[in-house]
Amino acid sequence: MIQLEAYEKAEKEIRELNKWEPSEGALWSPMELSVNFKKWSTVSKIYQSRGRLESAKSHLVRCYSFLRPERLRNDTELLPDPDPNRFQIICRLSDLLCADGYWVDARSNIEYEINSISSDFPGKFAKALTRLKVSLLDVDIAESKYDQASSGIEWLKQQFVEISPPDISYQWLHVRSIIASARLLHSQRRFKEAISEWDLVLSLVRKYSDSFEPEGFFYGLAQLSIALARLQNARSTTDASCISSPSWHADTRQFFDKACAVLAREDVNYWVPTLPKTVIPDLLLNIQSTEASWWTADDFLKLQQKYPYLPVFDKRQQRLSSRM
Repeated sequence: MIQLEAYEKAEKEIRELNKWEPSEGALWSPMELSVNFKKWSTVSKIYQSRGRLESAKSHLVRCYSFLRPERLRNDTELLPDPDPNRFQIICRLSDLLCADGYWVDARSNIEYEINSISSDFPGKFAKALTRLKVSLLDVDIAESKYDQASSGIEWLKQQFVEISPPDISYQWLHVRSIIASARLLHSQRRFKEAISEWDLVLSLVRKYSDSFEPEGFFYGLAQLSIALARLQNARSTTDASCISSPSWHADTRQFFDKACAVLAREDVNYWVPTLPKTVIPDLLLNIQSTEASWWTADDFLKLQQKYPYLPVFDKRQQRLSSRM
C-alpha cells in the first residue's frame, strides 16, 4: 500500500493492527516485539512520505529503543546478525534529527554503528556502511566539518565506481552522495565545481529512471542550485568573462524558471528531510537576496509557501531523548 501511495488504506490497516498491541507494562513476547517493531517502522514511512516528520521521528525513536546495541563482533565469537532493518532505521532517524538540528544525536547514532562494523567483514556490511556514511555527510555539512565531509565523499565515490550496475537503493545513495558533494562545494564557495556536480546529479537522475522522475523533485533541486551558484559565482569573481555572454542572464534565469515550475508542480519529497526543510528554503532565501527582481514570479511565491524558511536553531548541545 505504501509503494502504491495508498496511505489512507495503509493507515486504516495500522489502526486495525493497533487493537492487538500488547497492553502497556506487559512483558512482550519475541513475536510481539518483532511485529510492533515492523509496525512502527511502517507507520514512520507513511508519516515521512506525507511530510508528518515529527510523527515519523517519534515512531523511529520507538524502533530505535528496541535495537540491541551489541557490536557485530565480540572477541572471537561472531554475534547474531542484526535485524536487516537496523541500519535503515538508524539512518532515517539520524536524517530527521539532522534536519531538526539535533546534530549531536544524529552523529552519535551513525558513528556508533560505523565503528561497530568490523573491517573483517567489508562485503557483508558494505551497503550498511555506505548508507551510514551517506547519512553522515548531512551532519558533517550542517556542522561545517568540511574536511570530514570531503573525505567521506571521496570514499563514497570510490564505492560507486566499483558497483555496476547499482540496485535501486544504491541508485538513491549515489545520487544523494553527489547532492552532498555539490552542497559541500557550494558551502566552500567553489561555485564552478558545484555546478559540475549538479550537472552530474541531472545526468544520474536521467540514468536511474527506475528510481527518479527525469524532471521531478531532484531535477528541480539541481536547477535551482545551479541558478544560485551561477549568480553567486558572478558576484564573487573579478573575471568578467564569466558573464560576458549576452545570453548569460537569460541562461541563468532559465535554470531558475525551470526549477520553479518543477518544484511548484511536484509533491514535496521528504525522503531526505534536510532538502525540503533546510536546503531548498535556504536556496530560495539566497536567490531572493541576490536577485531581487526574480522573486516576484508567481511560481517563486508558490515555492515560498511550499517551502517556508524556518531557521534551524543551534541544537548541537541538546539531546532529543535520554534514550538516544
